Amino acid sequence: MLQDRPYMQYSQPRNELRILIWIIGVTAAVFVLQKLLPVLFPAATGFMQSTFALSHAHLSEGKFWTLLSYALLHDPRGLVHIGFNMLMVFFIGRGLLESLSSRRLLSLYLWGALGGALCFLLFRWGSHSVVMGASASVFALLAFFCRQRMEEPVTFLLFFVLPMTLKPKWILYGLGGFTLVSLLFFELPGQSNVAHSAHFGGLLAGVAYYRYLNSVRRRPQTVTTGGSLRQVVPPRWLQRKSVRNHQARYTVNITNRNELQEEVDRILDKINESGFGSLNEKEKNTLDRAKDLLSR
Repeated sequence: MLQDRPYMQYSQPRNELRILIWIIGVTAAVFVLQKLLPVLFPAATGFMQSTFALSHAHLSEGKFWTLLSYALLHDPRGLVHIGFNMLMVFFIGRGLLESLSSRRLLSLYLWGALGGALCFLLFRWGSHSVVMGASASVFALLAFFCRQRMEEPVTFLLFFVLPMTLKPKWILYGLGGFTLVSLLFFELPGQSNVAHSAHFGGLLAGVAYYRYLNSVRRRPQTVTTGGSLRQVVPPRWLQRKSVRNHQARYTVNITNRNELQEEVDRILDKINESGFGSLNEKEKNTLDRAKDLLSR
């Protein structure tokens, strides 16, 4: 696996899966509480939904925390909803942690919940519907994953059974179109109880967060030093632009460790931006040859 190679490892060790375990653990604990609370305290039946689920009525009562807290709740009558969502959180989140820090992945998850809430409120304005579930956050994770690897073929299990290989851009376009059609022709006319509006909002939030991170990474910063104003640009960004502008004349001395490290950094930046599928054969061979040289 590419992520197992020495030059793909993070410079600082970190427990990548901790944030996913926290998200899944907290969501599962809330689900158990939804199941047990009415049994242990019959008078508290409906307390979780009336306090933490999202609706126009709850917001009018000042329960602004429901813009995010609804993502922790799921239908206590079945395991399918929460089970599917948490599986998606784990598998997609594990892939995203190759390029995102835990803090940014959590921000993306919460941003997806907020985007789903706002879209639901917008399309279901004035209705008495109540929404709960982490699906909007899951859609945000999936949208970010697809947007990050638009041209890189990925293999996944359809219905967790049938292997399929697709470019993520087709997953994003197909899911976006399906969600929008379902919203307009099923949810709004009252033909479906599924909150497609929240799903659509999560997708938009994931794409928006991807664009935001790209703009932050590329945006020059200005600082003052010794009374003079100068522009500071991330070194890797400058290096990547320099390599692209002189790509036709750029060759790598495979025996020079410093030049090799610079080329590997450039290739890794390209993978982070466009996916592994964007590499040409020369770049893939460079990574393979660098594996042994850089690990010495």
